[in-house]
Amino acid sequence: MVGLSALLAGLWLVPDTALKVLWSGVVPLLPALLLVSPALWRNVCPLATLDVVVTAPDGSSRLSPRQVQWGVGMGAVLLAVIVAARPPLFNHDGPALAGALATFAAVAVIRGRRYGKKAGFCNAICPLIPVERLYGQAPLIEIGNPHCPTCTLCAMRGCVDLSPAKVGAQLLGPSRRGAGWLLRPFGVFAAAFPGFVAGFFIGRGLLPLGQAAAAVGGAALSWLVAGALVLLGLGWRHLLRGSAALAAMAYYYFSATDLAAAWHWPAASVWLVRSAAFVLVVVWWIAAGRATRWSGGAWMDTAERRVPGPPVNPVGD
Repeated sequence: MVGLSALLAGLWLVPDTALKVLWSGVVPLLPALLLVSPALWRNVCPLATLDVVVTAPDGSSRLSPRQVQWGVGMGAVLLAVIVAARPPLFNHDGPALAGALATFAAVAVIRGRRYGKKAGFCNAICPLIPVERLYGQAPLIEIGNPHCPTCTLCAMRGCVDLSPAKVGAQLLGPSRRGAGWLLRPFGVFAAAFPGFVAGFFIGRGLLPLGQAAAAVGGAALSWLVAGALVLLGLGWRHLLRGSAALAAMAYYYFSATDLAAAWHWPAASVWLVRSAAFVLVVVWWIAAGRATRWSGGAWMDTAERRVPGPPVNPVGD
C-alpha cells in the first residue's frame, strides 16, 4: 500500500521520474519474476494486498468456474487496452496513469468487499493475471503465499498461488484434448500473446493507432500459427510453454534497446540483456519439461503426484 501511494504521488508530483522508474525499471523485471515464480510479484503487488485487506469478515463469495473464465477474457482485454494506450498516453502522462491506477484500486476495493481473498480483483480481472498464469505454469522456485495462509478456494479454478501447474488444465477444461481449447479465453490469450508482444514492438515507428493495429495483427497471426501447430499434433501443454517462452524472449529482445537508451547503458548491454533473458527462458523451459511426464496416455504434473490425498483444487473434468 505504501508503494502504491508513493507511485501515485510520484506520478502527480514528479511524473518524468516516476514514469521512468515504472516503465524502464519495474515493468521490465516482471516477465523474469513471473518465470522464476509468480509469487515474487503477487506477494508484493499493492492491488493484491488491497484486495485481501478489504475482504469482508464473513469470507464473502467465491468465483465460480464461469466467472473465472469471464475474468480471463476481461483481464486480457484490459491488458491489451493498457498496452495500446501506452504510446499516446501512459508513457508520458503521469496524472493519466495515476488516474488509471487509482481506478483499478477502487475496483479492487469494491470487488474485494464482495468476494473473498484475491477473488475480487487479483484472481479475477487484473490485467496481469493472464500473463501470470501463462508465465507461472512452471515456477523455478516455490515461494509461500502470506496473503492466504489458509486457502479458502476463493477462485474455484485457475489460482496460480494454489497450484500453478494445474492452471492450464483447469482453464482449458476437457477441450484441451482436442483443438477446441484454442477457442477458450485462456487458449486464445496464450496462443495470441507472443505475436501481440512482437507486433507491439515491431510497430514502434508507427502512429499509436498503427502500433495498436500491428499488435492486433501480430496476435491474430500468432493464433493462426498456433492453430496450425495444434492441427499438426502439437499438444496443449507444449504450446502453452512455447507461447510463454516466445513471448518472454520477444519482450526482452525488443525492450533491451529501450532499456539501454533509458538508462544510458553502453551498446554491449543490449546483447547482455538479451543473452540473460535467453538463458532464463531456456532454464525455465527445461524445468517446465521436467515437471511433467507421460503416463497412461496423458501428461501428469509432478506437483500433482507429490500431493497426498484428494486434490484441493481439482480440474473437474
